[in-house]
Amino acid sequence: MKQSIQQIELNKLFFNYPFIKYQDNFEGQKVLNDGTIVIGNRAGPSKYNTIKNTCHELAHLVEIDDKRMRHHGWGLKVPKIYVINQICIEPTTKQITERELRVMAYQSNLLDYIGAKFNLNNLVYALRWLPDTCYLPLEDGSKAYGDGKDHNLDYNEIKASQQRWRVNEVKKLRSIYTIERFISEFNRKIEYMDNHIYEPEFI
Repeated sequence: MKQSIQQIELNKLFFNYPFIKYQDNFEGQKVLNDGTIVIGNRAGPSKYNTIKNTCHELAHLVEIDDKRMRHHGWGLKVPKIYVINQICIEPTTKQITERELRVMAYQSNLLDYIGAKFNLNNLVYALRWLPDTCYLPLEDGSKAYGDGKDHNLDYNEIKASQQRWRVNEVKKLRSIYTIERFISEFNRKIEYMDNHIYEPEFI
């Protein structure tokens, strides 16, 4: 399959190292037995392979701490409980979304850097499926659900307001998680992997 100009640029900038590899038509991230991190261009149930997905996983690599970066799924776990012998995800904060917003700040700056077109609202819209959405505030910062909420919005109005909050957060975070910071942290992680023998360990 012919690669886009942007993918060729990403390969040159970020996949020209022994520890970081790109795999077409692969979803997410995996770690090989030797500690090599493999990043793909698919996300979720989508059939489409896009540069946006590749940049998202690269952004996870840069955002995650060193201890987790060589673990499958970036070593991230979510709180779980059993309900009638069924495992259910049960977050108690909005930390999952907050991490993804930081990642998307890096991702959008990286997409700009390589000249890839994207719509920020569409990019962020995927986060509506995260399990901690009920903890997100409305656009004005007030509570969407639970004790202390002071609105009469219906379900769709709440979801639209939360989406605007997410988009605004990414816009603010882009000035913190800049492309300069991205490149600096990426290079530091390459140096870290070069100087540390890969030893799988459980988090």
